[in-house]
Amino acid sequence: MNHKKPPHDDVSDAFLDSIFSNSPEAIVMLDHKNRVIRTNREFDLLFGFSESEIVGEHIDTLIAGKKEQEEAGGYSKMAERGERFSAESVRRRKDGSPVDVSIMGAPVTKDGEVIGIYGIYRDISERKEMERKLAASEANYRELFENAPIGIFQSSSDGRLLRANKATADVLGYASPEEICSYLNDLSRQLYYREEKRGELLRDLKEHGFLQNYEIEAVKKDGTILWLNINCRISRRLEDGTFVIDGFMSDKTVLKQAEQQIRKSLVEKEVLLQEVHHRVKNNMQIVSSLLNLELLGSEDEVIREMIFVIQKRIQTMALVHEKLYSSENVASVELGDYIRDLTMQIIDVMADGVAIEADFELETIHAGIDFAVPFGLVVNELVMNAYKHAFKGITEPRIFIKLERDRDRLSLFLKDNGIGLPEDMVYEESKTLGMKLIYSLAAQLDGSVQFRNDHGTRCRVVFSFPSQ
Repeated sequence: MNHKKPPHDDVSDAFLDSIFSNSPEAIVMLDHKNRVIRTNREFDLLFGFSESEIVGEHIDTLIAGKKEQEEAGGYSKMAERGERFSAESVRRRKDGSPVDVSIMGAPVTKDGEVIGIYGIYRDISERKEMERKLAASEANYRELFENAPIGIFQSSSDGRLLRANKATADVLGYASPEEICSYLNDLSRQLYYREEKRGELLRDLKEHGFLQNYEIEAVKKDGTILWLNINCRISRRLEDGTFVIDGFMSDKTVLKQAEQQIRKSLVEKEVLLQEVHHRVKNNMQIVSSLLNLELLGSEDEVIREMIFVIQKRIQTMALVHEKLYSSENVASVELGDYIRDLTMQIIDVMADGVAIEADFELETIHAGIDFAVPFGLVVNELVMNAYKHAFKGITEPRIFIKLERDRDRLSLFLKDNGIGLPEDMVYEESKTLGMKLIYSLAAQLDGSVQFRNDHGTRCRVVFSFPSQ
């Protein structure tokens, strides 16, 4: 059997010397009293010394500053006693600047005695800097979480409150975050005034992944009810199908109460306005009825015609108040609906057994009472004039009314298939009260009026109508 001979001592020394010199770690060889015997290139680069500067010097006086002397001395004593050690600490370069290092030291023994010590140093400055930044970030987050003026919480979908800051505890009437987290383990029953609302929140969260401005009624520790505004999201889904919810909460009880008070006040004002419109309409109907009595008692056709025309104008204004009284929005009238009802009301009174057709093309447009009353009087005069003057000898009378809006202009078209107006008529100079009313009311609404004959009479009135 062939036995391999151990390598010659010179060869072993060469191997060891190569490992020492080319190691990527900073290595120092010390005697049994921690004095430098030899360093490798990485050590010199790390600490900024040349080997000739430090041979024979105690390692602690070279690279341990005043703050590190006691700690470094402890490690040196351990090595002198033959003990191994490993640590992370700060050491000093030749220029005094600190460097974070990991240190591993071990004794070199012969025949049970410590004849030397070797140390290995590794630069861990980047890792330590990252750790410091992470620690600072965590501290900032913790401070923000704990001291934020808005409630911040974390809960589980199965109903446990996992984390909460002081603001959350304050809002819900608990002494501390620890108390509220230990107490709330069934949010549906303990926090929600209506338990089913928790189920709705979870369903919406599953569908959308987040919720914004979600309102719930909640129960404080003392049993009082408050309104919470919740913004939350699913931050983590677990293998068992549950999930973790991160969120913010704020107390909006005062705002909610103010909102409810405003709504109540608005309802009261709407009821009051409806009553005002109702009474105005009734008063106008009384005036119309009084005029009707005068109409019945007069045999003068001129007076009867005047009373009738005045009566229709009053009814036109009364119809505006009737629309406002019956509308959900007591502040505005829907003009298209108003035109239709007003026209049909006139037809019912003036048709006198003749079948009059009325066609409409009306956009849905809302206007306040200040616009609706003069606008309605213009429509009344135009329709009344058509029925009084246009259809003599016409067997199938027809009227067409169109209402449309283009930006800040409102256009009213009215056309009949009647006999038309006299060719030589100057409409603006007409002395009839109806024509004067049409032009003056249109001017009041910053409008213009155009008449022309076109197989009957065609009228176009354009009003200024800015966005409401």
